[in-house]
Amino acid sequence: MISLFIVLLRLTLIRCNSDSDFSSSVNVWIDRCTLHINYTRPAGNGSCLPRSYRVIIVYSEHDKITQTDTDILKYSYYDINSTSQYTVKVQPAFSCNVFGSTSTLFGDFSETKILALAGFYNQTVTANESTNVSINFPVQEGAYGTNNFIKWSHTVGENNVVVRNFTTTTVELVNVKFEDSGTYFYTAEYRGCGFEAANLFQGKGFVQVNFHGSPIISAVKRAIDGHAENSSTYLMNVISLPKAPRSGIMIEYKNGSKLKINCSKVVPAAFPYYMHGKVLDVNGYQMSFEIEKVTVKWLNEFTVYVDNDFGEHGFKVVLEESKLKLNTFDIESFINMNTAAVFGLSGGVVLFVVITSGVVICCIRKKRNATCKLQKTESSEAQGDKTSQVVSRIYSPYEAPNQDDDCTYNEYNEKRIERERQQIASTYSFGGFSLGEFHEEDTTYNNDPYSTINQKNCVVAMNQ
Repeated sequence: MISLFIVLLRLTLIRCNSDSDFSSSVNVWIDRCTLHINYTRPAGNGSCLPRSYRVIIVYSEHDKITQTDTDILKYSYYDINSTSQYTVKVQPAFSCNVFGSTSTLFGDFSETKILALAGFYNQTVTANESTNVSINFPVQEGAYGTNNFIKWSHTVGENNVVVRNFTTTTVELVNVKFEDSGTYFYTAEYRGCGFEAANLFQGKGFVQVNFHGSPIISAVKRAIDGHAENSSTYLMNVISLPKAPRSGIMIEYKNGSKLKINCSKVVPAAFPYYMHGKVLDVNGYQMSFEIEKVTVKWLNEFTVYVDNDFGEHGFKVVLEESKLKLNTFDIESFINMNTAAVFGLSGGVVLFVVITSGVVICCIRKKRNATCKLQKTESSEAQGDKTSQVVSRIYSPYEAPNQDDDCTYNEYNEKRIERERQQIASTYSFGGFSLGEFHEEDTTYNNDPYSTINQKNCVVAMNQ
């Protein structure tokens, strides 16, 4: 009777302390094809101390796979399957001394469940500017064998445009810059564990890489054209992560002069950005600022600085002189945008000039030929008239003056004879005749009755 009371008392003492002093906390995880179990040593009490642990692994919650008693605080099971769910139970055993007698008693079970199916998960990684970041094969849990294949696709933008591909288990990002940010989608192919070791499984997911760094100015353009003495407004496309850039900006002229602007406007915007050999749409901010009473020096070349919590970035602005004028027509841009039309119009103009020149030359030649013919005809006619006049003058009888005055008539007669002699001599000299042949006596030319009468009358008049 006394012995039964002692046993009941001993069990009561142990049971009363088991909730707080005789249980273990259990940690279970899977590494490839191995199930690992760690547990803590229970505190017990002054009369009961932990001695060993009973580990039971149950498959599908009911079928017991194995049961092991061990005195260490961890246990590994190497033959799990890739798609099974396991329940792990750990029960500590105590060695108790009650009233001078040693007995073995067991505490309560601590139970944990785990799924051996490989779990691929999505991950977010922060990549600070100029640091090195590694993106590893992102398997969180589950049993899997060797990696048969893995492919990474680096995408950028809202449309997930693929810019790079990797086929390594780990992607190394060295000296991180904005171009490394984006989403890295992966597709992994692996073999199972246990009786599924011959089967191929596939897992998919992504790793988001967020860039943190100084702002990046992608472009600066002049929004309003004006004369040099007026104000000028500029627009900037700025990439700033993780927060917007500060509104205050600094402008520095090439000779070192600086201008601080504290009232620039900052609004979210999407704009094109060139990276990885492509022009992609990215999200950023558009900043606008105004320079008042600017000079040509300020407009020609200056550097604008923008900053955020991670640093400062400068962008050099160089504007062409022709673009500083109001409403200036950009011939170069027009030609680049309308190359085919410009070449076609130029060819048409050249062809028109060539044809017109040919027609004008032909007309000039025809007119010149007609003029020459007309001149030749007129010259011939004029020459003929002149010849007729000469002949008429040579062979026409000399017009006798008034015969009332005999002396005067005789004087004109001598002049007529001398003139006819010279004209005939001149004409015949071209035929090789001598001028001496025509020097005859005056009586030869005065054989007409009028000459004789006139001479006699003249002599009578002179005698009187």
